[in-house]
Amino acid sequence: MIDINCDMGEIEEFMTSGYDVSLMPFVNSVNIACGFHAGSDKQMAYTIEQALKYNLKIGAHPGFEDWQNFGRAEIFLDYFQIKDLILRQLEVFFKISETFKIKINHVKPHGALYNISAKNRQYAKAIAEAVAEFSTDLILVGLSESLSVVEAQSLGLNTLNEVFADRYYLSDKSLASRSDGGLIEDLGKIENQIQCFLKKEPFETKDKSKVNIKAETICIHSDSANALQIARLVSEKVKLFYQSAT
Repeated sequence: MIDINCDMGEIEEFMTSGYDVSLMPFVNSVNIACGFHAGSDKQMAYTIEQALKYNLKIGAHPGFEDWQNFGRAEIFLDYFQIKDLILRQLEVFFKISETFKIKINHVKPHGALYNISAKNRQYAKAIAEAVAEFSTDLILVGLSESLSVVEAQSLGLNTLNEVFADRYYLSDKSLASRSDGGLIEDLGKIENQIQCFLKKEPFETKDKSKVNIKAETICIHSDSANALQIARLVSEKVKLFYQSAT
């Protein structure tokens, strides 16, 4: 079945309240913040420990070193700075994961770092090379059909083309900006987009075009206002789709 992933370990309140854990029954993979844009050693360890109880695949979620903007502001770095940014976060995450004797499954860049690397070849190449240098066993998760995926595949890395249930797309298959109404809150629209992903059918973009996007993993944002509802909906629709296909 198509993978369902969730960004976690970013908000301490979600750890103490158990909110992150409440999402775990509805996903297959977790992307855990590495402490640069959000999160902490304590949150990483806690999220890994809980994810293991649900037999989830565990990945690193590196972002810009920018707590003030939650990693969502664009920061332009050179090739070596980008590569170093990723490697430092993977080292931090690896040391914590080692205490649980687990193997990291994947790497998914966060926020502005993710969005820039989808269109900027230097960013895409630097991130992919950092991941490959760290371990060629790691899967790189990137915006579907973007440069992130292309550059990773050119290095022989396994990749996952990621789509978003709760985000509007544009005609070039990029994500509409959050600041420009890029978040979908209507569950009916989210359901329609999920069905199109699963059936490999075109759907309407924010700029009134039609696109068909390759979907190998669907993202749930834990910090969305209705994240739990979305997670339940995505999980239900994915299960029903594959049940009807067998």
